[in-house]
Amino acid sequence: MASYKDSNRQRQTDKDMADLNQALREAMEALGRTRKDIAFRHRLRQSLPRVKFDKGELKQILLNLFVNAADSMSHGGTLRVETSLASREEAKKFIPQPESDLYVRLRIRDGSTLKPSPKSPSSRPVFVFPLLTDAGGDVSVEPERGEGITVIIHLPVSAEEVSRFIGAHGGKKIESGGSETILIVDDDGTIVETTCEILKALGYSVLTACSGEHALEVYRSAKDRIDLIMLDFMMPGMKGDEVYRHLKTIDSSVKVILMSGYNVEKELEAILLLGFDGFLKKPFKVYDLTKALRYVLEKSA
Repeated sequence: MASYKDSNRQRQTDKDMADLNQALREAMEALGRTRKDIAFRHRLRQSLPRVKFDKGELKQILLNLFVNAADSMSHGGTLRVETSLASREEAKKFIPQPESDLYVRLRIRDGSTLKPSPKSPSSRPVFVFPLLTDAGGDVSVEPERGEGITVIIHLPVSAEEVSRFIGAHGGKKIESGGSETILIVDDDGTIVETTCEILKALGYSVLTACSGEHALEVYRSAKDRIDLIMLDFMMPGMKGDEVYRHLKTIDSSVKVILMSGYNVEKELEAILLLGFDGFLKKPFKVYDLTKALRYVLEKSA
């Protein structure tokens, strides 16, 4: 007779995987129909890859978690729910040996007044936790100072789903990832954050700098492990071409891809004559990003 683990592994190969945000909304709605004294405050990341769980099963697990947390708040209260992405490196803070390159992270914080104990960190039943761990998830419980307990759940994302999720931005099959270290230099925090997330999901290590001066400082201290630099052209202070000249004095073999969101077509030929290894016009698609990275990293390997 097949075990729960065996049957679940079979389901994990199906394309019909679960949307965590949707499962959360349905579970919150279901609890709200019976527990009017419980309110939800949620911050759900707008776009998430699907996770390796059966849809109905995940919703039931989440509902059980909510009921469990609500029962600990005898006078009602607020459940705080947050979803985000976590790379393998970020997941290591909670999982000693993460098996997936990308995880969807769920935080559920209640307002209970129960005090945790060493034997039972949450001081309440955790019968749903084995259902999560058997299916490849990981559960951590963090007691808060004062009131409240936070349950942190990591749900693995398959390699195929990572490729589909990231590739969807560009509409084409993405190039393979890599293990190299990339330095991103840009004063736009949103672009840096998004690009970091994409590159980490593809297996790259990432360093960042918010200005040309900062980039030179980072490169001087870590040039032996930086394989490529993605450099924005228009930044306050030193512009990209000036930063590039300084980088070349530090290491003549440095690999640099120039980025720009401005119309630089008229200047592009002259800019590239400086010796840049490639050019990306912002906003760029993930397909174009990964293609440019692999071309530059491999052309003289």
